[in-house]
Amino acid sequence: MAKPYREGHLWSFRLRVQGQDLYRTGFATAEAARREHDRLKHTLCMAGRPAHAGPFQATLGQALQTYALERFPFMKGARQDASRINRYLREAGLETVRAVPPVPSEPLPSTGTVHWSVQLDPVRRSRSIPQGLHAHRARQTARSTGTDRIRKQLARTPMAQILPYQLQELLDTMGREGYQAATLSLERSLLRRLFNYARQSWNWPEPVRNPATGLKLPSVQNARDRVLTNAEWRQICEALEDCRNPYVPPLLALLLETAMR
Repeated sequence: MAKPYREGHLWSFRLRVQGQDLYRTGFATAEAARREHDRLKHTLCMAGRPAHAGPFQATLGQALQTYALERFPFMKGARQDASRINRYLREAGLETVRAVPPVPSEPLPSTGTVHWSVQLDPVRRSRSIPQGLHAHRARQTARSTGTDRIRKQLARTPMAQILPYQLQELLDTMGREGYQAATLSLERSLLRRLFNYARQSWNWPEPVRNPATGLKLPSVQNARDRVLTNAEWRQICEALEDCRNPYVPPLLALLLETAMR
């Protein structure tokens, strides 16, 4: 067993197991470093070899990029998720992902319904901004300064080292900078799916608990108080006079009178 060694006032250790080279430091005593060494070794030996670089080497940004390449072809909403993932990839200096309609001649995965083909775009030092949107993009950048700073830290942090309070800080900062509750929920959902996928499909044993679960989010205020006006109903009736289906007018009347959704 590799023995803990002193680095300045702290203790550290190095461990190689299941093809992964791990380095840990910051322990107050040699015994604390030894306990963590034994725990990690036992966890990794029991779990087996992880896919890809593993949670101790792969950063959040790298994991998001790999997740997009593997899962986006089968996801109808891949383009929306790609926009969210690319914010992390740009902060980490990684190639961004783009979902495009698949070309029929391309070799496609043999399982599942393929909706998209995923491409990697080269890293750009600055994004091209269409004419007329410079002022809008400048306001967006000024508004999200704190969020971008935290995203950059997270995107460059190994997956195994990400903790719930870091993700909570991200969501809290987004809320303070004016992002709506629905946007926060989608951000949390993306991260939660990533950690679940890494554990279930990539055999990544760390973090033991999904750090994106149990986070505090503001409630989505989507309640509406909407009543059809008489003028709108008259317009609908006029349009129904030309309807060739005789069942549509009584159906709409039933919906209106009973307040059915």
